[in-house]
Amino acid sequence: MVNILIDTQLVVAYYKEYNLGLSPDDINISGSTIELFTKISKQKDIIFVDYAGIDDNGKEKDGKIVLEWKDNVPKDAKQWFDTWLGTLLISGQIKYICISMDKSCYRLLELLHRRYNFPRQGSDKWYLRTAKSVANNEERGKIAVTIITEDLDFYDPNQKNKLKGEARLKFMVQQAGTIPPILAEEGIAINCVSIY
Repeated sequence: MVNILIDTQLVVAYYKEYNLGLSPDDINISGSTIELFTKISKQKDIIFVDYAGIDDNGKEKDGKIVLEWKDNVPKDAKQWFDTWLGTLLISGQIKYICISMDKSCYRLLELLHRRYNFPRQGSDKWYLRTAKSVANNEERGKIAVTIITEDLDFYDPNQKNKLKGEARLKFMVQQAGTIPPILAEEGIAINCVSIY
């Protein structure tokens, strides 16, 4: 069992591959998201998402990660998304975690931004906050959580607008970049689809 976070683009890619029959090449990702989610299910990996609390009806509110997933699947796929998410929640494969707001998390985000241009705004920081929260609850000195993403901001933000197509995929598969070694020290691994 592995603790993981799934970036939004891969949820959207899964929808396109599973429902529309598009291939990983069509979607420009390094491997099959159908195979990825099958592996996650077989290994009983846990997908963590940020906790947003309870609404007035006593129901869990969607955190920023789930809201981003929901906002990025096509409008006509909302029913599919709700069914898919509900199945994962019922099976226990998605777990909520309260986001760490401790100084080490802010220091990490500030370091990544100042030295490597990691985005200060947007959802990427929520993935890191969530991953750091998972890592803070695990044994130090080992990888506690893996973010599965094909967003170059998690590898090397300075390459985001430079690497395209095959060069981009090769860069991710080789796990190159400035960000993964720093995150590994924090107990966080970065993998693309084909590496996981």
